[in-house]
Amino acid sequence: MSPKRGQLLDRTVQNRDARVFVVATEGAVDEPSYFTQLQRNGTIPANRIKLHLIPTPHNGRSDPEGVFDRLVTFTEDTRLLKEDECWLVLDVDRWPKLPVIAQFAKERDYGLAISNPCFEIWLLCHFPDASLDGSCQELKPRKGKLIAEIPIDERWPADSVAAARERARDLDTWNSWMPDEPGTNVYKLIDAMR
Repeated sequence: MSPKRGQLLDRTVQNRDARVFVVATEGAVDEPSYFTQLQRNGTIPANRIKLHLIPTPHNGRSDPEGVFDRLVTFTEDTRLLKEDECWLVLDVDRWPKLPVIAQFAKERDYGLAISNPCFEIWLLCHFPDASLDGSCQELKPRKGKLIAEIPIDERWPADSVAAARERARDLDTWNSWMPDEPGTNVYKLIDAMR
C-alpha cells in the first residue's frame, strides 16, 4: 500500500512511532546534502523518521521569507499528524526580516535551526580544532578545506555529529531564539530527530 496523495508516510507499513520531519533549508546544496547523509549513515534513524527536505531551488529565494513560504505551501498541501515536525534551517547573514519570520514560525509551531552567521558554522562544529570565528566568506572556504579530502559518503559520521552537538550546545549561551555570533542551534533539530 502506498501513501495517499498529500501524505508522506504510509504509517500502516512503517513503525507505528514513525514521524515525519519536514525541513525547509535556506541552502540548495550543503544543508540537503548534510541531512541526507545523516539519514544514510543511520544518525537519523530511517526506520523511525521520514525526512522530507525542501531546499531552496537554485533560482529561488533563499531569504527567510522565501524559505518560510515554501514550508507553508508544502504543509498546506500535505497531510501531517500532530507528532510530525516542521523546521526552518536559516542563517542570520544579512536578513533584516529574520525576527518577523521567527515570530511567524513560532505561531505555526515550526522549529527554528538558526546559525549565526551561516550553516557552515554548524558543519565546522564537527571538527574540534576548527575555528568558528569569522564571516560567512571566511567560514565557507575553511569548511571546504576540511571536508575536501573526505569522501561524501564518509562525511558526518555519528561520532562527529555527537561532538558537533556538544560544541554547539556549549556555545548556546544566548537567551533568545537567535544565536549570538558565532553560534548555531541546529543541534536542536538533530536532537529532535534522534
